[in-house]
Amino acid sequence: MDSTLPRLTRAQLQIEAAAFAKAHAHHNEPALLGLDYPVIEPYYLHRFKTELAKRYELPEPDQEEEITFSGIKVDVKFVNDRLNDSYCLMYSGTQMVHGLGYDVLLFVYHQESDLAAGTVWLNIRDAIWVESYRTADWYSTLSIIECLEKTPVVEDLLSRFETISLPVHPWEAMKLAQEVQKNPPRQGYTAMGRAMKWHIRWSRVIEEAGKVEGILRLK
Repeated sequence: MDSTLPRLTRAQLQIEAAAFAKAHAHHNEPALLGLDYPVIEPYYLHRFKTELAKRYELPEPDQEEEITFSGIKVDVKFVNDRLNDSYCLMYSGTQMVHGLGYDVLLFVYHQESDLAAGTVWLNIRDAIWVESYRTADWYSTLSIIECLEKTPVVEDLLSRFETISLPVHPWEAMKLAQEVQKNPPRQGYTAMGRAMKWHIRWSRVIEEAGKVEGILRLK
């Protein structure tokens, strides 16, 4: 790592993300023909980090957090516009209420295969910055905010947690109920689910980018 390079900051990352998206708005990659998003997403991420490393000292990775730039609390996701989803390591169901605990830089790309030309046409159509609190689950936060506005007592909150199937242990649910009374969640815009890993759908985030506070459209 070249210590003479400036450290990458969140503000600079936003600028670089917009430039990267514009530079890759129309990109042909023959080596990716026949391959799909499990390969294309890490391909893009490697390309993005390689370009950043030429100009910045990148934050050291934290193996425990497993996010792209743990030093500045930002994860980078490249998602296919047909699916608009990704997998994400989560530690607690409380993240569905208050967000992941870090911001997300979301790139949305379109992919088309041209068999006659022997290439894949790629287009990064969106670059979006999602602040941590907006990464919370849309339905869960909507339901809890509604409950707090009507009957903000612990028993009703615990009942609401059960109704929305919030994945928390009983002791954690009580602690969370008491906590949200003092610190109500703000509306999240993701759709979270559980499969083999935590599964996040970004469709609502993409739709609302640039329209609501905390979801910034960079491109």
